Amino acid sequence: MGMTRTIRILAALALLGAPLLTLAQPPAPRGEAEQPLEPRVARQDIRVPRIDARDVEVGLFAGVLQLEHLGSNPVYGIRLGYHLTEDFFLEANLGLSEASDEIYARVVRNGPLGGRSRDLEYLSVSLGFNALPGEVFLGARRAYASALFLTTGLGGLRFAGEDYFTFNLGLGFRLLVNDWLTLRIDVREHMFETDLFGESELTYNTELTAGLAVYF
Repeated sequence: MGMTRTIRILAALALLGAPLLTLAQPPAPRGEAEQPLEPRVARQDIRVPRIDARDVEVGLFAGVLQLEHLGSNPVYGIRLGYHLTEDFFLEANLGLSEASDEIYARVVRNGPLGGRSRDLEYLSVSLGFNALPGEVFLGARRAYASALFLTTGLGGLRFAGEDYFTFNLGLGFRLLVNDWLTLRIDVREHMFETDLFGESELTYNTELTAGLAVYF
């Protein structure tokens, strides 16, 4: 009985000492430690598009100009712009059109222009602001940069032998086909004071145009 009891005590001490011996062992060298798992993901080469910085814009436009009391007529012209920053730009517009008092003469008989058409031309300088830049998606793989912009400016208009000082407000949409070509749609209100019909009044004249422009 004594010998059996002694064996049991020694076996119990051995079981208790095994964990202590394990904790007392020095840590394994770093090279022998378990290596972390690395994800097997193939790296992709990213090509950054090279877009040239082009600040000068030259374009052509055509559309309709509606003159108060004188009806609507075609208008066309040329546009020159300079982009100061990503948000602001300056532009000059030269437009050519014509107008007639034929409709007015049918009612009053004696129109100020004698029922004839007269050439009209204007030159305006405006400041623009890209209010809502964004993108237009055509399909699942094509996206084009775009911007909704506001313009305001001053200018001069010559019509029926008279020169008028003008003020304009506009709203436009620009779609960049690439880094040098853009499509534009503009709506502008040209305001000027005239006494062509006997009394001085402020007239509101709406212009709707579309055009192409290139960047340099």
